[in-house]
Amino acid sequence: MVEAELSGKSRVTSFGRQLLLLVLQILLSIGVLILIGSLPVLINGFQFDPAGYAEKTAEIAMQLLMLHEMTYEGVPMMPIIAERAGITIPIFLGGVAAAFFFSFVTAYAALMLMRKKLKVITKLLGILEAVPDVMIFVLLQIGVIAFLKATGIKLAQFATTGSENQAVLLPILCIALPVSFFLSKMLIQYITEELDKSYIELVRSMGFSYSYILNMHVMRNIAGVLFGSAKTVFWSMLSTMAVVEYLFNLNGLLSFVFTASTPEVFTLSCITLFIPLFILYRVFERISSSIRKETQ
Repeated sequence: MVEAELSGKSRVTSFGRQLLLLVLQILLSIGVLILIGSLPVLINGFQFDPAGYAEKTAEIAMQLLMLHEMTYEGVPMMPIIAERAGITIPIFLGGVAAAFFFSFVTAYAALMLMRKKLKVITKLLGILEAVPDVMIFVLLQIGVIAFLKATGIKLAQFATTGSENQAVLLPILCIALPVSFFLSKMLIQYITEELDKSYIELVRSMGFSYSYILNMHVMRNIAGVLFGSAKTVFWSMLSTMAVVEYLFNLNGLLSFVFTASTPEVFTLSCITLFIPLFILYRVFERISSSIRKETQ
């Protein structure tokens, strides 16, 4: 009982420390974003203006503390930010989920059904990975339009033309597909390397089937590696999201960031986008760490 209580207290303390660290990291990141958002004021004309920069930094910080008073072109800013974030963040998260799903399914199907053609599949994924993202976006749009003309069936909204005609499925696919080619190739490579390890040979010698080894041993080990690559995937997909917003006329948060007319708009938009993605990355990092500990 005493050991269990001590263990429980230790876990609570550890969680509290991690939560405090997360809050401090978010606050520090917000401070950095404020400094970045104030940079246009640092160069006033052709003159270096550190005093004006410090004043603008303090002004933005104070405005962020009074969000309800911030305005954009005479109207409250928060409803505008919330509306644009409601477009960008769900599509981005849908793209992340779809990318991991596609990569797992592709790698699993290749290793279960086409083991003898893994080199061909890997080369094909490498070719697809090299295709420019914009070309993939355009081909998807053309495919939907061609299917609509041929069958009269509209598979997806291929451009946003209003609040009631919001493109969702195609933007998610456009975000997910380029990254899923890379993730699938990486997964196949890691899994084949894992299958060559000595402990796998030991498990095989005990009479376990290939599917059992793949499902119960290899995929669990590889899951940690996949989650560990989340940071690279997030940044890659975030840059893709900016292009997708432009091509599909989404009018989301990233387009607001790039067209921000004032440092305040830019800073608040970046903070709104950063905080949920930062928390999501930390969750992925936590999952990756837990999976690795379980498989050690």
